[in-house]
Amino acid sequence: MKLISTLKLFIAIAAITIMSACNHTTRLVETKANNASKMNDNSVTFENDSIRVTYDLWSESGIMFYSVYNKTNMPLYIDWKRSAYVEENRIFPYYNNRSVAETQYIPTVNGNTVVMTPRATTVSEERITFIPPRTLVTNPITWKIFSGGMSTYSSKNKDRIRIETVDLKNDKNATLDEAPKTYTKGNKGTSKVYSKTFTKDQSPLLFRNYISYSAYEDFRKESHLETEFYISKLSEMDTRQFNGKGTPGTTVVRKGTKVSTKKTIFWQYPYRVGDAFYQTLN
Repeated sequence: MKLISTLKLFIAIAAITIMSACNHTTRLVETKANNASKMNDNSVTFENDSIRVTYDLWSESGIMFYSVYNKTNMPLYIDWKRSAYVEENRIFPYYNNRSVAETQYIPTVNGNTVVMTPRATTVSEERITFIPPRTLVTNPITWKIFSGGMSTYSSKNKDRIRIETVDLKNDKNATLDEAPKTYTKGNKGTSKVYSKTFTKDQSPLLFRNYISYSAYEDFRKESHLETEFYISKLSEMDTRQFNGKGTPGTTVVRKGTKVSTKKTIFWQYPYRVGDAFYQTLN
């Protein structure tokens, strides 16, 4: 499998220099999933007697990223060709039957310094993944959840898709809250946060994850797990409020004998949870 899990961990602990936070707005997109539970580490899980699926959507515009843990004492198999990310009624498969050459940057964290070391690999996608007992795998392909414009979202109206402009500051149905500032010492002062909630029927977007798995490699008996998400809340706030406190740090990228160093900020991200993501508006 790709080194997605390592890179996802790196993204979680060190978003590299997003932008100057001054006079920028960020939208927080919160979701809800059917029969899912939130864990102490802010991840979101769904499980049955055989497998536990842990989701982490946190990324710019969102990403369908998850791990599958085999809870049993027997091997299990996932068929990625029979598994897919589904957005409304559009299918995005996890298997494309391809081999690609790529370079992965492996992060090593040492205090406030992250060293990025390149590793060239040729990745051949596998259709069937073997999961030994009490081990986990991650999905081989990730899909962006919001791939469209930053200031629009899709809204279903019967059989038609309607594109609407989102501007919570001028939406009479939005709520204005004065939240304690996340970026000041002692969280002194307040910051304006505009928000709007949605039911499943009102949600701007529905998306789901569909997994086919079996205890048999030939899939003569097949099981399925499906998790459906909907957008439950949108919030707009000053990017400083969204980022929270920042710690100065350094990233180091090594390419052969060449070494480049860049100053960066490690943001606290106080709103970070596994079933939410964000959009940079301006």
